[in-house]
This record gives sequence, C-alpha cells and structure tokens, in this order.
Amino acid sequence: MQIEPVSRESAPYSRLFSSNCYDRDNTYQDQQSKPCTFNTSIRGGYLLNPQFALQVFNNISTTTAVNIYDDIQPAHAFLGIPSNGRTQKRDFVANTISVSAHCVPSAQDCNISRDNFARAGGPFTCKKYPAWQGIAASIPGMSMRQFTDALGTDNMTLTTFKAGNPYYAAYNGVTMGSSSSETPLNINKDPGIVPLEFGGLAYFHYCTISVYDVQYTAINGTITDFKTTLGNASVGTAIAVADSNLKAGTLFLQQAANLGAFSSNTSEQMADIFGKELSRILVATISGALQPAAAVEARSWSTIIVSRVPKAPLFVLIATILILIFYGVVLTVSALVAAARVQEVEEVRARLSLQHLVAERIDPTGAALPVGDIDDEFEECKQPFMPLRRIGVGRQVNANGAAGGWELKIWTPMKG
Repeated sequence: MQIEPVSRESAPYSRLFSSNCYDRDNTYQDQQSKPCTFNTSIRGGYLLNPQFALQVFNNISTTTAVNIYDDIQPAHAFLGIPSNGRTQKRDFVANTISVSAHCVPSAQDCNISRDNFARAGGPFTCKKYPAWQGIAASIPGMSMRQFTDALGTDNMTLTTFKAGNPYYAAYNGVTMGSSSSETPLNINKDPGIVPLEFGGLAYFHYCTISVYDVQYTAINGTITDFKTTLGNASVGTAIAVADSNLKAGTLFLQQAANLGAFSSNTSEQMADIFGKELSRILVATISGALQPAAAVEARSWSTIIVSRVPKAPLFVLIATILILIFYGVVLTVSALVAAARVQEVEEVRARLSLQHLVAERIDPTGAALPVGDIDDEFEECKQPFMPLRRIGVGRQVNANGAAGGWELKIWTPMKG
C-alpha cells in the first residue's frame, strides 16, 4: 500500500461547489455571469463543460461518475470516481456533494383517479398541493413544477425566487403504453397510479430534494463511512434553478418512470426508483460546473504474481506423485503378505548364515530340524544344562596312530 500526496494535479476524486456558491443568492437572475453559474447562458440553457457533463450523464467518463449510496434512505447520489476507486485500485477519503430526492406517489393526495378524467387524459388540479396543476396527457411525456414550500402553495416561477434546502418539486407524466394492463400496479389496482384508456399509466410524484456536503471513505470500492451535512439554502437554489432552466435529464427521468411502472409491485416502489434517478440526474446536470477536488487522503494498491507454475509440468508432477502413491500401496500390501510368512523367512535366513555352518559341525542333528531362529540350531540353547562343547582345529590321527592333516574337531571339555 502506498500513500499518495494530495494535490490538485492528481486525478480528481470528486468535484465541489466553489466557495462563492455558499454565500450568494444563486437565483435565476443572480446566476448570470456570476461565479456560481451552472450554465453558460442563463437564457440559452446550455450545460457548462458539456462534453464532460454528457460523459457523466451517460456514465462513460473514466475520471468522474455519479455513484449511489443506498445504505441510508432515501438513497444519495454523489459525485465521485467510477466504482469508488476499485478499478483504479485506490482507497481514499474524499469530500464531495450529494443529492437525495425522496418522492412519494400523490394521486390519492391530489384526489386523482380514473373516474376524475373525462377521457383518456386531461387537466388536473391537486387537492393537497394547490399550486400543482397540469395536464395528464394520453401520450408518453412528463412535466415538472417547483414550489416555494413543502405544502405546494406557490409555484417557483420568478427569476428572483430563492429556494430552500430542501426544496420541493412535483413530476407527473404518462408511461409507455406497452403491456400496461399486465403490470402488477394495474392488476392490483394500485391507487397511486391512474390507468389510461388507450394504454399507459399516469403517475404523480411529489419530491423533497435535499443537497448535502459529504465526506466519505472508500475501501476497495466499498463505502465504509458516509457523513452528510445539509447544505445551506444557496446551494438548494442553485440546483433548483439549474434543473428548471436546463431540463437536461428529462429523457432519463421518463425512462425511470417506465422502468418503475413495469417492474414495481406498488406505487411507492415506483416513486423510489424515480427518486433515485432524479438524484443522479441533478448531480450530473451540474457536474461540469463544479470544481475538481483531490482526496483528503489516498492510498493506491496493486496485485503482483508471487509465483507462477506452467500447467504441463504441474500436471506431469501430479501424475507422477499419484503413480508413486499407487506403487507405495502395492509394496505395502506385499510387505504385509510377506510378514505373514515370517517363520519361513527366518529359517531361510538362518540356513544361509555363517552361524548355520558352525551349528552343522557342532550339532548336525539339531541343525537339520526346522528352526525359527539361528539360536535354535544349538542344542545348548534348547537344553541349557547340557555340558558345553568346543570346536577347534587339530591334527588328524589315523588308525595306526600316525598324525595326518589338520581337521575341525569337536569335543566336550571335562568338568572341573
């Protein structure tokens, strides 16, 4: 593990608001040519650093990504590096920003149902949030309204309006019509959605959107610590204005609504999928305008091969060892069989020894009997009280008493 120096020349681990974003109004009017501007032309609605921002939008940037942390609910979308450093083999502590959008299905709160529509789709006014008005059309699409407060009593439309943190927005639209009648939401007649006559589901999501300053720790691509601090009203206003003016993620949000409609069992699950994608879109929208930032602390790690064995020699070695094991078993069995015949083996050994030659001279009768041990060939061992016999070399004496050649003689010494 190697500790890297923290410097802005190194690859950025995140992008942060400039300090100016925290002490300005950041309204629509205030962002024109100001240090916390999130788009190059407040009237034209262009992304800042569009090539970079579009790479982040489509998750193809090699340096920056919008990652999701969902160990706390609602989930946080935060700006970091792809796979939280796993592919770059880095562990680090970094500061960044996150957005968490909590969306709830609001068709019932707005007193909207299939019975309220005179035809396949039509205008609506929300009962609970009076400033929320719009059209639930019969073709796929989506519209957004932003509000001055949690009760949705007034739309955020003025160029000098200041949003808070959190701020509030409502989204309504119609999903694709394909197989809408077969979705669990429609089959279960979930009151959080409205099935339309010519296909598709009308949805109504009211979202509370919060912006946070974050410090997090990533170890081997896993977030081990995630500390959030709610940002001030300035950053809430800045993101609300950017979202309202740029509308860069509309198509992504429509796809999230379609996915939620087709894969969810309840309208709450559909709203959760929509809220998670909304969080990601808001972070990606302003990604090109944020300042690159290095890590607070970073360590890089690498994997090396400490040994490498070619496959062919390895397989030959294994085969050889198995053969040796087999022969070892065969020899062991053979030894056990031979051990059962130990008496015969001992006798053969005795007959081939020098001691047997001596026994044959001293006691020819005993040497001719079956024995299990060399000592059994000597009569003295069988009968320990017999007088000992001696063997030696002496002259032969013929019948005439004449001395002849030398010979091996055996005699029993006299006692005493």
